[in-house]
Amino acid sequence: MDEKRMKIIGRIIFLVPLSGKSWRVEALSYGHKGEPFPELLLRRGRATMFSTSMQADIALHKTLNEETKRGKTWPSKFKFKFIPVEIES
Repeated sequence: MDEKRMKIIGRIIFLVPLSGKSWRVEALSYGHKGEPFPELLLRRGRATMFSTSMQADIALHKTLNEETKRGKTWPSKFKFKFIPVEIES
C-alpha cells in the first residue's frame, strides 16, 4: 500500500471565541496596502501563514500588545490556536 506522508509547511493563527452562541473560527492576516493597520494581524477574511510557531507567536504578541495600547478589548474575548498547514511529501 502506498502510504502518503504529510509535511508541515507553516502555521496559521485562528481566533476561537471564548463564549457566545457562535462557534465561528476566523483566521488572522496582515493587511494589504490601503487596509487599516496593515502591520497588525486582524480578521480580514484570509490567513497569513508563518514558517514557524515562533514567528507566529512573535507576530501575535506584537498585535496583542499594540491593540492593548490602543484600548481594544477584542483580544480578551478569544483564544488563539496555531494550526499547522500540511502538504503531501
